[in-house]
Amino acid sequence: MVELIVMFVVVARNFGFHQVPFQSKQVGPAR
Repeated sequence: MVELIVMFVVVARNFGFHQVPFQSKQVGPAR
């Protein structure tokens, strides 16, 4: 389910996760 992943990323960015650098716009789990 790609939609779930995208939605999770959007929500995470909206919440403001400064712990994970979102410099690269890659679709994948940022560990």
